[in-house]
Amino acid sequence: ISECLQTQIYANIVSSCAWDPNGCLITEQNYIDFYYAALTAISTSSWPRYGD
Repeated sequence: ISECLQTQIYANIVSSCAWDPNGCLITEQNYIDFYYAALTAISTSSWPRYGD
């Protein structure tokens, strides 16, 4: 598991494979999904434009 992220944050990004003994990689899609979920959670009205 990454030494840079708290385990729960890592798990929120990669899903259940975070609890595997060897963990798993954070893919670009995992990060994008996490980022947009965070924006949704704070009810933002400011969203990235395509290509930003």
